Amino acid sequence: MSAKEMGGSTIYQIQETVASQIKLRLSLPETGGILGVNIDAPHIITAFHYDSTGKTQGNTYTPDVDTLNRVISEWAENGIEFAGFVHSHPRRNRKLSPPDIEYANKIKDVCDMPQIIMAIYLPDSGEIFTYVL
Repeated sequence: MSAKEMGGSTIYQIQETVASQIKLRLSLPETGGILGVNIDAPHIITAFHYDSTGKTQGNTYTPDVDTLNRVISEWAENGIEFAGFVHSHPRRNRKLSPPDIEYANKIKDVCDMPQIIMAIYLPDSGEIFTYVL
């Protein structure tokens, strides 16, 4: 399954406060976190958790799955549903890599999700590109 870049008429909107948090926390390439939506407004990304304990090595970000799973459980108790990931890429690399797509599809299958959001943040330009798989 390939990624579809969401354009001007996006299915998902990123709440401005969430976009600000992403831009603040993901200032270096290959850092990331998870995204959540309010159950009552499933097309607006209203939650972001920065993965401060995830690992970065070269051109790879590896999430701290145990910590993120705890956050996802806490979110669920508060009406927030896990919707996907965001991570930063170097320079003008706004596309999902094949490993990004493979990882997203695995998460989608394990979590039995109909779709998953994958967002790329470019620290150099401050742009966020959202894909739905």
